[in-house]
Amino acid sequence: TFSSGDYDELHIELESGDDIAPGNHVIDIEYAGIIHDDSMLGVYASNFVYDGKKKQIIVTQFESHYAREALPCIDEPEAKATFTLTLKTPKGEPVLSNMPISKQNTVGEQFVTTFEQTPRMSTYLLAFAFGELQSVEATTEDGVTVRTWATVAQPKSWLNYSVNEGVRVLEFFTDYFGTPFPLTKCDQLALPDFDAGAMENWGLVTYREIALLSDPDNRSMYTEQYVSLVIAHELSHQWFGNLVTMQWWDDLWLNESFASMMEHLALDALHPDWQQWELYTSTDVVSTSNRDVYADVQAVRVDVDNPEHIETLFDPAIVYAKGGRLLKMLREHIGDTAFQAGLKQYFKAHAFSNTTRDDLWSALSDASGHTIKELMDPWLTQSGMPVIDVENTPDGLKLTQSRFVLDNSKNTAVWPVPLLTDTPTSTDMLSSKNIVLESKDANSIHLNRNGSGHYLVNYTSRAHKQAIAEKLQNNDMSASGRITLFNDALLLAKRGDQSITDVLELAISNTDEDRAAVWSLMSMAFGVARSLVEGEDESDVSLRKIYGSLLQDQFEQFGWVNQDDDTPNDVQMRVMAASAQTAAERESAVKHALSIYNEYAHNVEALPADMRVVILSAAVQHATPHEQVVESLFRQYEQTTSADVQLDICSALTRTHTPDDIRLITPHFAPKGMIRPQDMFRWVALLTGNHHVRAAFWDYMEQNWGQIHKVFKSSKAYDYLPVYLGRSLNTQEWEDRYEALFNPYKDNPVLK
Repeated sequence: TFSSGDYDELHIELESGDDIAPGNHVIDIEYAGIIHDDSMLGVYASNFVYDGKKKQIIVTQFESHYAREALPCIDEPEAKATFTLTLKTPKGEPVLSNMPISKQNTVGEQFVTTFEQTPRMSTYLLAFAFGELQSVEATTEDGVTVRTWATVAQPKSWLNYSVNEGVRVLEFFTDYFGTPFPLTKCDQLALPDFDAGAMENWGLVTYREIALLSDPDNRSMYTEQYVSLVIAHELSHQWFGNLVTMQWWDDLWLNESFASMMEHLALDALHPDWQQWELYTSTDVVSTSNRDVYADVQAVRVDVDNPEHIETLFDPAIVYAKGGRLLKMLREHIGDTAFQAGLKQYFKAHAFSNTTRDDLWSALSDASGHTIKELMDPWLTQSGMPVIDVENTPDGLKLTQSRFVLDNSKNTAVWPVPLLTDTPTSTDMLSSKNIVLESKDANSIHLNRNGSGHYLVNYTSRAHKQAIAEKLQNNDMSASGRITLFNDALLLAKRGDQSITDVLELAISNTDEDRAAVWSLMSMAFGVARSLVEGEDESDVSLRKIYGSLLQDQFEQFGWVNQDDDTPNDVQMRVMAASAQTAAERESAVKHALSIYNEYAHNVEALPADMRVVILSAAVQHATPHEQVVESLFRQYEQTTSADVQLDICSALTRTHTPDDIRLITPHFAPKGMIRPQDMFRWVALLTGNHHVRAAFWDYMEQNWGQIHKVFKSSKAYDYLPVYLGRSLNTQEWEDRYEALFNPYKDNPVLK
């Protein structure tokens, strides 16, 4: 007899008397499952429209413990097995799984397809899909077939960039890891409905359409960079996660932290003109350091004893970004040669099996001669990060570490901190509460020179601060170092160690800055300042105009139109400068943006891709008649097959200054409207962050919370909802409304 447990466990009770003899036996189980249409977990339908008709792709998402919804199995990472899969599907539709097709027959109106047996792998990596799909194909130098698939509703040419990038990334990792890709093919599938950003199923990687498709005729540098980044992340998982898998979910970081570091390492090698480590510092470093500042934030490694808790581990700022930063810190500390050799040893020793962190530390220790466990375990198991106070004393430079938090905490944790200085010192590690550092350049030494260390630096001496500021202004530090300097200053200002005006003055003194990634942090400084004067329109306008004036020279240099000889940085600077001018409501800039919009108003997909958000945002805020602009954008949102265009329209509409627009936007929300459930988080977060419409939007949420919550609670990112909604609230009134919304869910283990 069979029965089901709380988490879809299958309980089997044998009633055979004394008929079963000792030995091995086979149990045949006949079972039925559900193809979901209201969830994107297990086996579900991903919907799209083609030739005016609704179509479906049937696809799987089994991470973390949803393979049990499709077949009885021991649904845990350590329970690896081989799988031989046979599917019955509609005739004529491509059918995909982890492995190549072994045989396929037609029986009536169905295909009966059997796939080759998989290698030993975990259940969460099993995958299949079928529907009206098309593909493009390329081959690696080792003969691995790489295909990109999408629905027939997408232009086939939009698949070319990702298939070529997939080949390059696979070849890079095969060489870097010194370990061949273990399969003969790798399919990449773009899905219209997909809750996660992407999923590394072995040999059949699934993606949101926005993470895999790229328009070759209206190229966007931002899109291509994002597509490359996601591909590099997922394909690194073919080794980290698939070939060698964490033993249990408490070591999820062995998958995600490594992929989050390796994605940047690969793109730095494949696209040197992107200056990938600058982009990494301005995104991942900023993300994790601004998340890891609260007393109750999770550690990178977390004990898990409840299936509901597994989903809460996938915190992008901690398990992904923080863990990746820690590994970058380790790589910089021991050197790339030792790091690479250790990984090769790790893959060789543990292929097709499961590991814990100690297995990785052993391989890296053997390769480097360092005791890696002593260095890394405190960083993985302790939550939070330290701040190092740097004090100039007669005896030398006194360094003191303590946990940096924005809320109350008496945590006395101590970390082994690689100092990563720009000049030689008497030691390269701070392993105790404090030390006195000897260096001939003690009064101007720059700690954490490239931002690889997961800590803040607080220079307490005015003279030392000035020396660091001069290095900034003289370009005497890397762009990553400059980004980290601004990020540290902003966090110290949030805690009250210095004033936000100090940070603004530092930005104003750095107007000769030529790297867009650094400007993004200078822009963030003005954004923080604007949040402090929220509701004071005159101060807000003044700050926007000051920031616009800082970028006026760059705006005049770069203008509106991309040039054939542009570098990636030129494109980024052009977008940033134009955005600053329109945000400052500079009359000539707004007028020009509206003239471009009017030219493309009925076909915004044809707008220059990298400038589309700037132009649409200006139209939403300034074009008339306003309501017609909003309605036109929603019509085009529904009609386009481009996820990029939908994202740009979302970004523009959520920047509206008109509270009454909430009544025009919210009818389009899932589950009844055109905005897909997977995209709801972005709309909600951006509208909550917009102080012009926040009150009206919050009124809507309070009145419709049951419907909204129903959409969110089936998402893998459900536990991040309180963060999205709370990050921009800064008054007692908003705290009260926030608590009233979430108090009914405070005992939900996923939201704790």
